[in-house]
Amino acid sequence: MRAVLSPERKERELSQRSNSHPASGRAAPASPIEAALPAFAVALCLLCVLTLALLPWWKEHGRLAAPVPAPRTPSFPASLADDEPHSFARLRSDYARWSERVLRWLAEGDPELRRAKRLDPEVERKQLPPVEAARACLQRHLQKLVTIDGLEPIGYERAEEGVAIDYRAVVRSRINLYVVIASRASVPKDVPEPVQRVWPSLLLDCQLPPGYVHDSTYKFVLLKANEPLAIRWRVERAQVVNGQWKILLASPSLLEWNCGFVAAKLLALREGQPFALHLAGDRCLEPFRAAYWETLHAVAFDYNWHWASAPAEPPGFAEEARARLQRSEPRLFSSSGPILRLGTAPRLATRTLTLQGYGAETDWTKPILAPIRRLQPQDAESRFFQRYRDLAEGRNRWIDAFVLQRAQIEDQRGKAHLPR
Repeated sequence: MRAVLSPERKERELSQRSNSHPASGRAAPASPIEAALPAFAVALCLLCVLTLALLPWWKEHGRLAAPVPAPRTPSFPASLADDEPHSFARLRSDYARWSERVLRWLAEGDPELRRAKRLDPEVERKQLPPVEAARACLQRHLQKLVTIDGLEPIGYERAEEGVAIDYRAVVRSRINLYVVIASRASVPKDVPEPVQRVWPSLLLDCQLPPGYVHDSTYKFVLLKANEPLAIRWRVERAQVVNGQWKILLASPSLLEWNCGFVAAKLLALREGQPFALHLAGDRCLEPFRAAYWETLHAVAFDYNWHWASAPAEPPGFAEEARARLQRSEPRLFSSSGPILRLGTAPRLATRTLTLQGYGAETDWTKPILAPIRRLQPQDAESRFFQRYRDLAEGRNRWIDAFVLQRAQIEDQRGKAHLPR
């Protein structure tokens, strides 16, 4: 245990330590850090002043340009206008291609469409037109009530100076859309012979040529109401023209329908094609069914009016004529007035009274009325056939005018782009 030093002893030791170091006239030298501290402070102040002086110039001239990200939009803008060629010949070709595609879709479907993958976005940005242009073009190739939910490219290839693209489109409709076959109506077995003869001239539909009908009993659902449907659609040629991406040619879509297709359908039937396809909803098919039954009822009424009321051999006609003659004989020969000339009455009375059993055996009206009886059913038949021939000619004239009108419209659209 250390001993506690007294205060006197502490003073003595301190004095001895101070005497052991010789006295000098200068202080002890300071450390290097303490010696360099003033110079460092001065340099720091000068640096701050220089920085403050150069800051305005740096803001004006020395700022580095911010890095520009890679463009996400294409180099060329898209044209949303209708840039496709138009003609009546192309319209008929599109209708034929549409019919073939619908028949193939109903028979096989498109199983590879679901497995197809979307193209790389970078390839889409560099090689393909903007999707807005494809969407606007596809909407022009759809039925009016069909809308587009989604559109994405699944393949492309170089074509001439542009590019051909395959798209997968998801569409939707507010109503059920059906495909109906228009063909020549078959003649029922139980109709009379005159109706069978006039059958090719009957207007069994409110739109088709005479003798044709939309067979709505066999209709195929192509798109159900408010349900999405994935379809394949192809842009056959897209190209940069005058600094814009333009779709110059596109194939008909699976759900395309317009007035031009109606004209192409009518012309195909008129040219002898066995059947044609029609795309419509329930409300559009109802007038077709109504026209069929209205025509059948009208034909039945006309037939009964011409033949049931005026048969070939009217029963009881000769008997009625003989009865009238028998009632008039007493008045003829017992009248007190000069009904006939005196020279004629005795001769007529002698010839008439010498015939025994006149009322039962003699029909003097037969040779007189026979020509009338032969002409009467012929006139009824001619009137019956002529009525429906006239209606058929009127329908054919209407079809000719409608087809000519659509052909002129397509030619005008080919010269000046008009909205589809």
